Amino acid sequence: MIKNLRSVAVLALAMVAACENAPTGTDELTGGLAFTYASDNSPIGGTFNANGALSSNPQSGSWAAAAREGGDAAVVANEVLGQVINTAIINLPGVRTGAVTISEHCEEDCASLSFVVEQVIGDDADTYVCDMTSGNIYVTTLSADRVKGTFSGTGSCFSLEEPNEPSIRITNGMFDTPVVATPLGGTI
Repeated sequence: MIKNLRSVAVLALAMVAACENAPTGTDELTGGLAFTYASDNSPIGGTFNANGALSSNPQSGSWAAAAREGGDAAVVANEVLGQVINTAIINLPGVRTGAVTISEHCEEDCASLSFVVEQVIGDDADTYVCDMTSGNIYVTTLSADRVKGTFSGTGSCFSLEEPNEPSIRITNGMFDTPVVATPLGGTI
């Protein structure tokens, strides 16, 4: 995850900065990112489902959108559930249509899926950071306006509150997002 964090963060920040100038309320700017995650060795599990358009206040509601720079793309989504904001990021360096493999052994220009979720287990609410370490992302549409695809795989999570590092399965993954920004902060 650390290998790709800087480029993903730059693209994500550009996306959020550009949303102040982006038109709102159109179907073209509505996006979605959803998946199911479960663990065999922990009670962590659930469904991430972010649908909506990015607004000038990204924390105000659920949304999913993409940013592109050259041959790279990042898909970012916020799922707002009351006071809880869960986030997912897909990093697609050198993106093209077709299958993109995620491998924990990748050294350079690595595709990744990471997400942060708050999970209530018993009386405690713990925040987990999860990474898909093995699997595939299938990019079905890649244009100046949209990035679409599906994904599935396995990975692991960690929490600052819990010593357990659960392994996870990620299934039924899909994204259909508008491209809303360039890295210079302008809309496309």
